[in-house]
Amino acid sequence: MTLQKLDSGDVAQTRSMGNIPVFLSLDSMRDYRTKGWASPTLEQIQEWKTVASETLDYMLRRKDEWDPRLISTRNGVRGLRTILSETEDVRRVSELTNYLASVEQKMRTSH
Repeated sequence: MTLQKLDSGDVAQTRSMGNIPVFLSLDSMRDYRTKGWASPTLEQIQEWKTVASETLDYMLRRKDEWDPRLISTRNGVRGLRTILSETEDVRRVSELTNYLASVEQKMRTSH
């Protein structure tokens, strides 16, 4: 399905579909750690932090593309909140969260 969207030239939809597994993986890591299903090594934790930080960078650069009502977007943000704990990362996740909340509010009031 992703390749069909890419072949059709629908880059935005392709990008959106490609982000779903990343967002779900970030959120899944939260479950694995909090429920004790996995005990990642320090190296694995650092890899997840790198992926989360790069995902946050990407989401902030393209913040007008995210639909805050979608479960995939919510999962991604929830995963970011769980994985990223450095002060600057927490501030940036809050910036994204606040932006998405304002977009969602505008969507509600425009209908």
